[in-house]
Amino acid sequence: MAFPDVVTREQWLEARKQLLVLEKQATRERDALNAERRRWRMWWQPRTGAFTFYKDGVEYMTVEPAQMRNWCFSSGVPLFMILNLAVGGKVGPPPDSVQFPVDLLVDYVRVW
Repeated sequence: MAFPDVVTREQWLEARKQLLVLEKQATRERDALNAERRRWRMWWQPRTGAFTFYKDGVEYMTVEPAQMRNWCFSSGVPLFMILNLAVGGKVGPPPDSVQFPVDLLVDYVRVW
């Protein structure tokens, strides 16, 4: 039966120190990601057919059916959801600081 390698106290302390550095770096990266996290909400108004969008609980914009070409959502066609990073259109081009490609990280989607 082979015994595991024995390390000295100094070797163990150096390995522990390196692990703590990695843990601190991972914590900073996690905190930076959490600072960028946003909560988006879309509210459909059945009477008018408009969609109101919210960012972090604040109304961002409302789109009325007359503002969209080929508006099909009032014709009885079932709705479906697409989560993507489409940019441009009425909102405008992405800022110059955006580096492509980018990732869309979604924690959860709730529909009711």
